[in-house]
Amino acid sequence: MAILTELDRAVIAKYPLGDDLRRVQSPFRQIEQSHQPPIHDDAIHDVGLAPSRAILSLLYTLCVQEAAVQLHSKLSTGYLVSDIEHILGRVRDADFEYDHYRALSQLVVEKAPDLEIWTAVFQLVRTISPATPPRSAPLPQNTPIKRSSASQTGTEQTRRLLEDTIFEEIKHCTHLKVRGFDSKYFTGKAWTEDAREIYRVLKHRHSDGKWTAFPDPPVEDAVIQWWFEIQKHFPSHARGVYCTSKSPKDLLGGQSSRQLDIFLKRKEKENPGMTHRWADVQVIGEFKQSKDDLKANLLQRSVHVRDIFTAQPTRRYVHSFVMCGSKLDLWVFDRAGPYSSGAFDIHDEPERFIRVMAGYAMMSDEELGLDTQVEREGEKLFAAITDDATKARIRLQIEPTPIATQLAIVCRGTTCFVSTDRKRVVKFSWTTAARSHEATLLELARKNGSEGTAELHASCEMISIRQLREGLVFTQPHHFRGAPLAVPSFPAPPLPLPFNRLRNFRSGGAGPNPDEAGKRPPKRSVGASKGTGVPPGSRATHAAEKTPTASAKTASGEPFEDRVLCCLVISPAGRPLREYRSIRELLEALRDAVKAHQSLHAAGILHRDISTNNIIITNPREAHGFTGMLIDLDHAKEMGQPLSGAQHRTGTMQFMTIGVLYGDLHTYRHDLESFFYVFLWACIRYGVKASQGQEMRMPEVLKQWCTGTDTQIRIAKRGAMDSGGFKDILDAFDPSFDSVKDTAKTIRAILFPVREGGLYIDTPTNPDLLYGRMIEAFENAASQERRP
Repeated sequence: MAILTELDRAVIAKYPLGDDLRRVQSPFRQIEQSHQPPIHDDAIHDVGLAPSRAILSLLYTLCVQEAAVQLHSKLSTGYLVSDIEHILGRVRDADFEYDHYRALSQLVVEKAPDLEIWTAVFQLVRTISPATPPRSAPLPQNTPIKRSSASQTGTEQTRRLLEDTIFEEIKHCTHLKVRGFDSKYFTGKAWTEDAREIYRVLKHRHSDGKWTAFPDPPVEDAVIQWWFEIQKHFPSHARGVYCTSKSPKDLLGGQSSRQLDIFLKRKEKENPGMTHRWADVQVIGEFKQSKDDLKANLLQRSVHVRDIFTAQPTRRYVHSFVMCGSKLDLWVFDRAGPYSSGAFDIHDEPERFIRVMAGYAMMSDEELGLDTQVEREGEKLFAAITDDATKARIRLQIEPTPIATQLAIVCRGTTCFVSTDRKRVVKFSWTTAARSHEATLLELARKNGSEGTAELHASCEMISIRQLREGLVFTQPHHFRGAPLAVPSFPAPPLPLPFNRLRNFRSGGAGPNPDEAGKRPPKRSVGASKGTGVPPGSRATHAAEKTPTASAKTASGEPFEDRVLCCLVISPAGRPLREYRSIRELLEALRDAVKAHQSLHAAGILHRDISTNNIIITNPREAHGFTGMLIDLDHAKEMGQPLSGAQHRTGTMQFMTIGVLYGDLHTYRHDLESFFYVFLWACIRYGVKASQGQEMRMPEVLKQWCTGTDTQIRIAKRGAMDSGGFKDILDAFDPSFDSVKDTAKTIRAILFPVREGGLYIDTPTNPDLLYGRMIEAFENAASQERRP
């Protein structure tokens, strides 16, 4: 019998099952009435739900419970949810005998207490899992998806939610005690002698092995005041000054209201009114009285670093520090993740302490990691690049506010500026070094006659993460408790579906996959059941699905993933979808973007990252007749080519498709499904209030598309595409979009036809079938809307 620990009992009490098992009680009651062991599916003919399907439904319901992703496995270092998913796979593959599950099913029928239910689940895992070792891992089919915090915007950026999603970004790319840190950032600099002089002035304050005035206990406010007294001895030519914020209102220009313990900003940006701007923050720090909690402190600072990258999107990296008691640890965050120097005691190394803290205040813009690629002349901004191919130099005046940014840390950091003549766009992006350059794909698209994508005028590679980290010695990334032991190199195995999933579904298929090296995708029918969404109020968790482990080194042998900062000059300059001027224009833009995708696909390129950020509204007179165009080929792939070797690709979670979240081969149909999600998103989020600049609160049906585990998100999307769930989507439409509800129903029927009792999400061999019908649906809808 599985024994529950006190922690298990606390988790079960915190996350009750509620009524979630009610819908499976009736099928099990009928099965029990007909039970004559041994029982299999064929033994029951008059029961509405066969035993294996009833078990699938039960396990599937348990799998999405918050308790399942919080309870630790009794068989491994993972979580119970992974054990349940393994059993789901066994049942799906017809490795099933009802007697193994009968004790659990009887408890469900009897409405037993949660403690008894979960005890039976643990016992089931012990009974089933050792019988047969897990099946061999699937061969890599896609570059694995990596979560990022970019899905959270506006009022959705609560600290708790951001910490969960940021952890997904950094959990496999955080490095501790990096050798060479002090030498790279704090020795041999133009200001080194000034730092020594500051210490000589202050050394009398260090006596008997400690700083004599250092607060004891080291309460945060007292330590900050102690440091401000030391700062008074900095030379007048120090470029930066340390400040503190006493309330969230002191920091302006952020995505959400937050305050900082201590931060550095440029002296000339001092404000006598005691308000500051995130755009001016150069270094951030924290003072903690108690022992360092690595994960909690790191995530708290990561939220602040994300705010800095958001306010300063072209920044290359951010310095930060944390002092716990008298132990100081130094950190750098760049687009490949955070890394630290390792803590030292300021009492034991007083000269180093002053050199570091004074050094931050005297660093150059380049040493601080500030933007050096955009030139400033007074209030004017210019982007100047030398084209890698022609060596021609291009210098464009750009608007000061970017038209697009990416709200995350470990990501491409894509930032786009429009030229002041509104004709061209300058794009900066940290592209994975292992992946094809976007400029190469744009040239290929042009050569192969693709229409509706951006025209390339110039491109260059500026600097790489490897160059930024030159001189540092990295070992394996830090392993956080509860995270996989290494970076996953394969997508998670597909999660079985309840009710209508055929036991031998892999034996069928729709023909060769035209997009991914000629492989055959599995036949997929998605269960059309209600009640499969994420429970309201559920939050993202740190539970990791079981995936085959791999070396933490990248394909290039580095312990971190190299990225290259690339700059492109492209045209035309369009408007984001949210700035549509009429519903007709929005529909025409989506129609033409699908046409552009069809043309790109015909040219041998699969986009793989359709989102609201990657579709723009254009003037058809300036864009060869297109009202909408596709941009951003950073994640695109030349079809038929092998995988790039990139460790992962971050995608916009709310537009990621059910099949991709299952780990299926990425096909053109998945991108068309993403177009549909973009359309639904616009109908719900881009209503009249949004067009007037007011923020639209995200309804619960959409929150479930971007918060929670991958499993919970794909369950929520699958439920949303079911007839009952789709009604909830339509009910969430802004009233201004009521006229296109029938169009939404039409496109849903095109992409999710019902076959064999479930939603069919396979990819037709002939792409024109889906493209033509989707384009026609948008065209018909646009023709019924008034011209502006």
